[in-house]
Amino acid sequence: MTASINLTQAARQAIALMDLTSLNDSDTDASTEALCQQAKTPYGHPAALCVYPSFIVTAKRALHAHQLSDKVKVATVTNFPDGGDDIMAAARATREAVASGADEVDVVFPYRALMAGDEETGL
Repeated sequence: MTASINLTQAARQAIALMDLTSLNDSDTDASTEALCQQAKTPYGHPAALCVYPSFIVTAKRALHAHQLSDKVKVATVTNFPDGGDDIMAAARATREAVASGADEVDVVFPYRALMAGDEETGL
């Protein structure tokens, strides 16, 4: 009995630290809504739901419908997946994501420019 209680407690703790993520080219409003529904588990909920910027509003609305809006944050990524070196485009996309309601935005560092020897990009 103690082992199952510890396992349940560990599951609750782990889920609360994770992001439930879908960053697929095939994502749609419907798949985002389904992802939000998956956030409600018998062991709790993830810390955040991570989706492409175009699905932030859908995720916020679906989390609200599932009574998770005060429990699960909406995260997104910008300059993803390519890590492009257009810093202004990355900044613009990040501002737009925040304006759409993202609680967290992860910006991919312009690593390709750095790998090509451009140490000034993004620094």
